Amino acid sequence: NMAGLSGTYLSNGFLEQDYNSKLAGTQGLVKFDEMSKSDAQVRASLMVCQLPILSTQWYFEPAKNEDTGEVGDEEQEVADFCEKALFEKMEISWISYLTEVLTCLKFGFSLFEKVYTAEEDGEHVWIKKLAYRKQTTIDRWEQEDGSAGVTQQLPTAIADPSHPNVGKTTVSIPAAKMLRFTYQQEGDNYAGISVLRSAYKHWYIKDCLYKFDTVRHER
Repeated sequence: NMAGLSGTYLSNGFLEQDYNSKLAGTQGLVKFDEMSKSDAQVRASLMVCQLPILSTQWYFEPAKNEDTGEVGDEEQEVADFCEKALFEKMEISWISYLTEVLTCLKFGFSLFEKVYTAEEDGEHVWIKKLAYRKQTTIDRWEQEDGSAGVTQQLPTAIADPSHPNVGKTTVSIPAAKMLRFTYQQEGDNYAGISVLRSAYKHWYIKDCLYKFDTVRHER
């Protein structure tokens, strides 16, 4: 049995905050988004990290027999099914999905809700979509009843009458339905650390100098 814990501060679903209050919680996510959209050098740095992953050829390699090193029919069938499920059957393209996954570099994490669909004959169950859940809408790292998952705060009430949470602006997503990508997770800090975090001070100073220089030239 374990004697200790990770030591990560997590109270009522809220994780430990950044020492810079301007970068705490959702404020930090908004600031990192501003950095990436307002500075060409920041944008280029993010693309340097993303493009090699986006340009890679993705495939599933079937498992091999440990004794003979050969691939059996069942193993090949599993690999083919996985490739079809992710590369053909999903509602959005694999590249579009990867682009959403890689937002974890900018924000520190990216979250998706697993949505399945079954064939009419019931023979196969496919991943319909891995639905992106915007980082700035994640209010707490637990469900509203305190169980494992997240609480999402939506900007407007759900209007779709067929949606189980129609009319609600706050919804819970259980951990079993989530797929999470975290960059540089430390302990139980599921929000991770943005690749832009250490660049914030330099970006802030440069942004201020740009403004001062613009005012000087105007005068």
